[in-house]
Amino acid sequence: MGKIIEFPSGKVIDKPRDETQILQDQLAECTDVAQHLVLVMADEIERLAEDDDISWLKGFDARNEEFNEARDFHVIVNMIHTTMVRFLGVDHRIQKDMDSLYIKLKAIELKQQLGEWTEEDNDTT
Repeated sequence: MGKIIEFPSGKVIDKPRDETQILQDQLAECTDVAQHLVLVMADEIERLAEDDDISWLKGFDARNEEFNEARDFHVIVNMIHTTMVRFLGVDHRIQKDMDSLYIKLKAIELKQQLGEWTEEDNDTT
């Protein structure tokens, strides 16, 4: 049998990864991607506050969990992670919560479209 060569490094692989190891690597990448995307969002919010002078964003702290916005970002990073995991076809314990939230958001959007929006419904994007 021929040699297995890793691309793009060119490193010769002695033993190929099994499916479990491949999945574990993909799940770790899901975490890395989710964290990267949230950090990019936090950096962009800081940039908007400073460079575009959006004054109400000044002081927004997505990294210190003493602040509500940081706790929200903690939820967001986990939602992104769960989305990536779902894409891989793997179950995650908060997927049902995300499905419920999706239904709730769609119900609010429908109320808005029908003109039944109230202050307690707030707003959706």
